Amino acid sequence: MRININQLRNLKSQGYEPTSSTLDDTYFDEYQNKDFEAGENLLELFHENTKYTDAMDFKLEPSAVRFTTESGFAFMQAKLRPDYAGAEVIELPEPEPLDEPFHKVIENRRSRRQMAGEGISLQELSNLLYHSCGVTGHKHVDALDGAGYEEEETDHGADDDHDHDHDADGHDADADHDHDADADHDADEEDDEDPVTQSFRAYASAGGLYPVENYLLVMNGGPDLPCGTYYYVPEKHGIRVLDLDPDLADKRDELFSLSTEIIDVSDASVVFALTGAFWRAMAKYGPRCYRYIMQESGHLAQNTLLTAEAMNLAAIPLAGFKDHGVNDHLGIDGINEAVIYTVAIGKRPLITEQSTPDP
Repeated sequence: MRININQLRNLKSQGYEPTSSTLDDTYFDEYQNKDFEAGENLLELFHENTKYTDAMDFKLEPSAVRFTTESGFAFMQAKLRPDYAGAEVIELPEPEPLDEPFHKVIENRRSRRQMAGEGISLQELSNLLYHSCGVTGHKHVDALDGAGYEEEETDHGADDDHDHDHDADGHDADADHDHDADADHDADEEDDEDPVTQSFRAYASAGGLYPVENYLLVMNGGPDLPCGTYYYVPEKHGIRVLDLDPDLADKRDELFSLSTEIIDVSDASVVFALTGAFWRAMAKYGPRCYRYIMQESGHLAQNTLLTAEAMNLAAIPLAGFKDHGVNDHLGIDGINEAVIYTVAIGKRPLITEQSTPDP
């Protein structure tokens, strides 16, 4: 028996043949060299495999119809269990109306990198959250009939305690902010007494599933809003305290891969860390839900940017976050639920030559 020694060495060492691409190549180098080979580019693979085709429609349409027409699915969607039920809830003040004319907000919106390193008040946070991602309407859900839904004018602070179940969406059950069994039991009793309603928010969501969650990283606190990590509960218009950390701003480099010459995230008042709870939408839309979740995060982020502009705050969307670092900080697994977008918001500094906003 003849054995190819080199082949054996390669197998045992898990070696590979080098290609023309090296770790020194940038994406621009690969683009110039046309190194993005068909079938190997992740962008192309994702796009091709999430196109709406007849084959996808064969599986997607029946699922979508059931979520839309069957009362049991609507009832289940509205009764999903609360998140972080054992964590303290800070009730936010009544949101104030925004007085800036909408056309002026659109004209003036810019990505503003310079922030003052100061905190915002609970009132300002309330305004920011409600107008960007708060509950703006309700619909009664009849578990027996499912037909003839009636919409009612919303009360943003309604106690409809039917937030999404985080354990099913990838939350680390061993984290310090686990669910509290007694709180869940109390929530069950409340839900049995109150009419079941489905809530609607200030931004569009495919099928009204709202798989995008909003975590708050308060980098610079104030008297009524300490530094730390919070979770926004739209149905309660409140924030759950997940972790108080006066040194959170010092962990900037663990969470973001951004040079301070570009933006110093530690100067932000708060960073919205938007996550996607993928399985919440996959049951209805299959792999195409990934597109919908990304679109939804953009809807929410744009609302946030416009609201910040109307409030005379600085705001900028940030994609330069460290996925593993942010996921670990939030206590999510990065698979069933993962960070997908961040938006930094802060007080505007005194006008200087360096504080000119970007387009």
